[in-house]
Amino acid sequence: MPKSLQELLRNVEYRLLKGNLQIPISGLAYDSRKVQPGELFVALPGTQTDGHLFLEEALRRGASAVLIQAGRELLLPAQAQTAVSVPEAYLALAAISVNFYDHPALALKLSGVTGTKGKSTTAYLINSIHKAAGFRRGLVGTIAYELMEESRPAPHTTPEAPDLQALLAEMRDRNITHVAMEVSSHALAQHRADGCHFSAAVFTNLSRDHLDFHLTEENYLAAKLRLFSDPGFLPPSGKRGDIINADDAAAEKVIAAAVGEVITFGLDAKAQIRAEELRLTPRETAFTLQTPWGKERLRLNLLGRFNIYNALAAAGAALAEGISLGVVCSALQTVEPPAGRFQHIPSEACTVIVDYAHSPDSLEKVLLTAKDFCRGKLIVVFGCGGDRDNGKRPIMGRIGSELADLCVITSDNPRTEDPDKIIAQILDGITPLNRTKCVVEPDRMKAIHLAIDKAQKNDLVLLAGKGHETYQILGTRRIHFDDREIAQEALKEKGADHSRK
Repeated sequence: MPKSLQELLRNVEYRLLKGNLQIPISGLAYDSRKVQPGELFVALPGTQTDGHLFLEEALRRGASAVLIQAGRELLLPAQAQTAVSVPEAYLALAAISVNFYDHPALALKLSGVTGTKGKSTTAYLINSIHKAAGFRRGLVGTIAYELMEESRPAPHTTPEAPDLQALLAEMRDRNITHVAMEVSSHALAQHRADGCHFSAAVFTNLSRDHLDFHLTEENYLAAKLRLFSDPGFLPPSGKRGDIINADDAAAEKVIAAAVGEVITFGLDAKAQIRAEELRLTPRETAFTLQTPWGKERLRLNLLGRFNIYNALAAAGAALAEGISLGVVCSALQTVEPPAGRFQHIPSEACTVIVDYAHSPDSLEKVLLTAKDFCRGKLIVVFGCGGDRDNGKRPIMGRIGSELADLCVITSDNPRTEDPDKIIAQILDGITPLNRTKCVVEPDRMKAIHLAIDKAQKNDLVLLAGKGHETYQILGTRRIHFDDREIAQEALKEKGADHSRK
């Protein structure tokens, strides 16, 4: 149902520049190419371009009204019939979206997960616990958006505010009650998740990432802290569990910022939820789960120490929501790994693992985990994304070359940058001694084939960086590319070659 512009601007600071606030608005748009007649177009000041440059296009496509950021009034076209300005467009868009979709988060129990690594797996595990508890459930994350058994591609980890509120409204209308949601630092900085009320908020960890957007590590941390410090994210009851990784270096700052009830997790004895008596093998991960709600011995299908942290975080969120320890443990023990997260590609020729690790800290952790299981040589294939933080490239080069026996350096979504330039910056972090165990192959398909071809039966090949992604971004084009598919092709060829010998 259309709403008047005045209704949408409830609780928004604005100034009417021209027109009529009673004009009906049938929808919201922030991309001028997608404007439909009767919609409100919100011009966002973006990092790549400025939405104010496309006001004329939005009006040509039938926008009934436009919203601009204060200071951009000179860019307002004369043909605009109704226009308002606001101090901060992203903040206003979030409030308008919540008003348009009638506050859907109030009908849902949301578990929000933020951190550099582990968001996807932790949200996936929380969703699995919700399923085991018999709830009607939803998932908003990097791998997919899920409404019960329906799965949809996820263009963004956390959608823009109108898309997120539309998705939550659909979940509400389909009687979904519990939603696990990744909350990215971009979303927090740009107010995309404003209007969401979380019954549990999870902090997984913090390490260098997304500095192309945040510019400094301090800004990056500040964005993450909003989920815990902003009272606007609390549910109407005012009570929330803040589930915080006590072993992370940023834990004290997160705990100090938290407005909810702090529940710590980790492997440290001081954590309230912790793992003891660990047993890590190439086939399973086992530990004793100690919690204020009791303890239980767990055996997970998820491999590696980092997945213990993800399981502890998910357990904390679920227990804080009132789900029983028995249900939590039953769900964790039966769940399979999410796509592209330390995912094993079955083969007798060698061990191949595909993982989304694309930051220095995540690459280091996944390589150390792989070393625990590797009985032969450890081979890693990785690159760094173009048009992103270039400061991490030499760091990842150093980590990869130090921890692996063979390092195949390749492309990973080069975008508009020259792949050879990206690779050169990766190589800058590698010592002359370690250069001898590095191979450069810019073509990622050839790089994967090369690594698997060189692997022996007891070797482990780690394909890092793309994980669940099914595309490669070259220039401004997306082409189909899936590390898992390429690995299976290479393993098939390897098996055929062995059979001919």
